[in-house]
Amino acid sequence: MITGVINTFEDSEDDAAYTGEQKEIQREWQELRAVESKINQEGWDAEEEARHWSEKTQRHIDLRLDWSEVKRKLTRGNAPQEQQSHLDLPDLDMLDPTQRAFADRVLKWANELVKVYKHNKTTGSWKSPPKLRTWLCGSAGSGKSTTLKAVVQHLRHLFLQEDVDATVELTAYTGVAAFNIGFGAKTCCSSFEIRGGGWEKEVKGDAAKRLEEQWRSVALLIVDEISFIGTAFLWRMHLRLQQGRSRHFAEQGLSPWNTTFGDASVILVGDFGQLEPIDDVSIVDKETNRRTIPKHMQHLLGHMHQGRYYLVEEFQEAFMLENIHRSKDDLEWTRSCLRLRNFAMEKERDYDVWMQHDLDRGQLTPEQKQYFEDEAIWLCARCEDVGARNGRKLREMVQRQHKVLHQIRAEHLGSKHARKQPAKAFDGLRDVLHLVKDCKVMLTRNIAYGLGLANGTRGKLIGVVYARGACLGTFPEAIVVDVPDYKGEAFYDGEPTWVPILPMSSVKQGTRMMRTQLPVVAGFALTVNKAQGLTIKEGVVINLAGSMRFRPASKHGLPFVAWTRSTSFAMTAFKNLPPWNDFVKGKDSDMLRMRNEFVDKLWKELKLLLKSQRVLSQSPTTRPTIEDT
Repeated sequence: MITGVINTFEDSEDDAAYTGEQKEIQREWQELRAVESKINQEGWDAEEEARHWSEKTQRHIDLRLDWSEVKRKLTRGNAPQEQQSHLDLPDLDMLDPTQRAFADRVLKWANELVKVYKHNKTTGSWKSPPKLRTWLCGSAGSGKSTTLKAVVQHLRHLFLQEDVDATVELTAYTGVAAFNIGFGAKTCCSSFEIRGGGWEKEVKGDAAKRLEEQWRSVALLIVDEISFIGTAFLWRMHLRLQQGRSRHFAEQGLSPWNTTFGDASVILVGDFGQLEPIDDVSIVDKETNRRTIPKHMQHLLGHMHQGRYYLVEEFQEAFMLENIHRSKDDLEWTRSCLRLRNFAMEKERDYDVWMQHDLDRGQLTPEQKQYFEDEAIWLCARCEDVGARNGRKLREMVQRQHKVLHQIRAEHLGSKHARKQPAKAFDGLRDVLHLVKDCKVMLTRNIAYGLGLANGTRGKLIGVVYARGACLGTFPEAIVVDVPDYKGEAFYDGEPTWVPILPMSSVKQGTRMMRTQLPVVAGFALTVNKAQGLTIKEGVVINLAGSMRFRPASKHGLPFVAWTRSTSFAMTAFKNLPPWNDFVKGKDSDMLRMRNEFVDKLWKELKLLLKSQRVLSQSPTTRPTIEDT
């Protein structure tokens, strides 16, 4: 019997209801057929598309720049951040009891580490540093990020003050999450040189040099968004650390076969109530095996097995943050979301309240409905609904505002079949893009995540810059996007968040096929899976349309992630909220059952740990209820 917990596609396990990227592109194009004559319209002033009116400076700004200088500035955004010698250390007394217990545990380890490093340096003999293998888990609003940032600042201050060659490395599955952590955090794929396509046991050349340089002095690795990382991916992270720390093994005369994660300490952080990994087996899944795993994932079985039994089992202590730190105005909404997370929601207390914000059947005013139509981001369970929404909004902009529709086709090399390949084969670069000036867009690649330009970053299209004298329909030199989260050097006077986005190239693994394209898509709507880790301040409309076989409201993690992307219930609306019974079915999810078993185990580990630290009077030893928050 198949357990039904593999996230085979981006959001759905139903191949008939969800056909991914191609379905999204088809639905987008269906909406755009009505304005087909406006695509790269002949006679349109291409030069004018490279100029934009600035409300701040009250003048037109020429968007054309020295692209080589732009590339240089953006490349610096991915450079490692220097550790500051003078840090503004946060007060650990501001943490709640469990957060403080975690901080004390990590700092105790750090002080022991410093003693060992100094011993090894002064005596010349080798003493093995203490190892930390710890979970830090908690739902949205429990203060994981606050706790992590406080601990990292104290750790870095300690290592600098004691003058030991030890660093802390932070990583997260997505670029947006890495940017939100700060402290120079990188994405997991970048940190561990794990690219799309096939798996290489060892990287070579420049990639190997980057790996060794990055991990040479790392004493502690912190991994955020652990729910998105499966057991096979975790094993591959371990293998990359073993290679990156090969010099450490050689210098100390150690055998890499007797240690894991490159002999470094590791903290795994996240919330298993969110979506599980794509094309991998969740860390909480103890049941999927050779008989039940989907055929297209059979090649991962070896790494899944090793990650499950050799790595996950090493983490025998945990800290569970369940106190919710939110304003009183949002507290009832937060509790409602937490009940949904556990599929413990109540019809009158939760579902009937959500129904009040249904766009078609609820109690929203015409003004509120118009706001959600014009400003909010729509979160959909299926790619086809994302395509339909993006296409409709682009079409309306063309019709109502009399704008041109830019159709940008990728450039290909290596094979006539390259154009038919999906974006996944080229690290997210699509064969064709449809954009309109002032439309919402979303980045699909990490450009400079240290500056806020990460896969999933959203903004507004300011202009499309074609080569001088070229017409619409030729491949552009760049586009310019207004990115509110951008933190780098200003490119345009008076508009510090206008950022040039340059074309990027990618080679399909194992082939000579190469695609060059702009790393963006229209951003009026996105899948719930793509939204994990985002905070959407402008509000969301949640569309959980499904099919007879695929019921998104009952899928583990999916509704909870959608519900918690906005900042409040006031900024949340629904499009055709699914029936109550669809949510009730989520209680029978195999993934929920395995997650609860896994978390119960972590709570037992927390209780044992707190007893050993003699801090029972300060921290909870039993799982609090949602009302306790």
